[in-house]
Amino acid sequence: MKLNRVAHYLLAALAILTWIMPSAALAADANSPHFRLSRDVMLGKDGVLRGKLIDIHGQPVAGGKLAIHHRQVMLDRATSDESGTFKLAVKKSGAFLLTVNGTAISCRCWQPEIAPPSARGDLILLAPENAVRGQRPFADVITNPLFIGAVIAAAVAIPIAVANSGDGS
Repeated sequence: MKLNRVAHYLLAALAILTWIMPSAALAADANSPHFRLSRDVMLGKDGVLRGKLIDIHGQPVAGGKLAIHHRQVMLDRATSDESGTFKLAVKKSGAFLLTVNGTAISCRCWQPEIAPPSARGDLILLAPENAVRGQRPFADVITNPLFIGAVIAAAVAIPIAVANSGDGS
């Protein structure tokens, strides 16, 4: 009986512990080789980060707004040209936050002499898509079978409810 009570308390404590423990602590190792938190980029000899901005079809994106930040200070900003290329002056190695049309990307910039083998000399970025919601045509709404069923149900139920309500006489 006493052993049963102890086991019950241990199971309850384990349940509470897993309930309050952060999910990240239970997740797989975030530093595994298949999950990269930031991109390694090799700067040019002149300390410039070069790259290309493309869309989901691989076509260059002209007019993309890019900015690079280090410790919440904007170092440089650029706009991609008609071929999608851009240049950002970074000048030093370190961890940076690159924003593309308002979407943030973490990257580590390296001088050519100290760059790891995984660092690329050019950065190819996929332009973020603008989410457009609520753009369903009215014809799609009124031809939906659920909408038609609701209208028919209302057309039947409302007159019945009005007829049954009466004035009490």
